[in-house]
Amino acid sequence: MKEKDTSLMVLCLRRISLVDFWEGGNKQEVARGDRDEKR
Repeated sequence: MKEKDTSLMVLCLRRISLVDFWEGGNKQEVARGDRDEKR
C-alpha cells in the first residue's frame, strides 16, 4: 500500500510541475510580447 501511495504522490507532483512549467512558459512568452509591443 505504501509503495502505491508514494508512486501516486510522485505522479501527482509530476503532473503539477508540468502544469506549472507550461503556464510559466506561456506567461514568459506573453511578457515578451508585451515588451515588444511597448517598444
